Amino acid sequence: DDVVIKGQDDVELLVQGSESGVIAKGNGSVELYYDNVKKLYTDNGGVVVNGNLYLSSADDYKAIFGAGQDLQIYHDGTASYIKDSSSLQIHTTDFYLNNAANTERLIKATQNGAVELYYDGVKRLTTESTGATTRGTKHRILGGEGEDAYLELFADQGDDNADQWKLNAAAAGGLFLENNAGGSWETNIKA
Repeated sequence: DDVVIKGQDDVELLVQGSESGVIAKGNGSVELYYDNVKKLYTDNGGVVVNGNLYLSSADDYKAIFGAGQDLQIYHDGTASYIKDSSSLQIHTTDFYLNNAANTERLIKATQNGAVELYYDGVKRLTTESTGATTRGTKHRILGGEGEDAYLELFADQGDDNADQWKLNAAAAGGLFLENNAGGSWETNIKA
């Protein structure tokens, strides 16, 4: 049969003689304690946890948020996932993405500043107010199978044909420096 405990106002369950275990307050919160320290309680906004939150010791269990289960956070035993059915937005002043050991930077993004991409902990690409800077001894533009590879240089926002230049590594062979001054690409230098 059921056990019902009634109180005129609050109900408190004590352990170890005088340590709080559970406190249920009339028209108020319910509090759970560990070693006489409040760890979880309810309030008019929901549930508050003081300390670490372990959802499950087994893999594949999910923390699910939203009426339509829109956001899911979980681990499948091999990898961890953040899955959102619409768009995931992260609001911060500065954003850092590091490796799992927190010993190597992968991405750094600064408000009103640069975005930096790293390879093996070494900064390789930085956005700047004037464009982007890459670092390294090799920069590669790969065309698809049977396709040319282009490097286009547009001066003055490229809003005039005369501002547009192209370096073309042709799939059929040859390297061409071209301009678009006449409205179509013309070869200036062929190597």
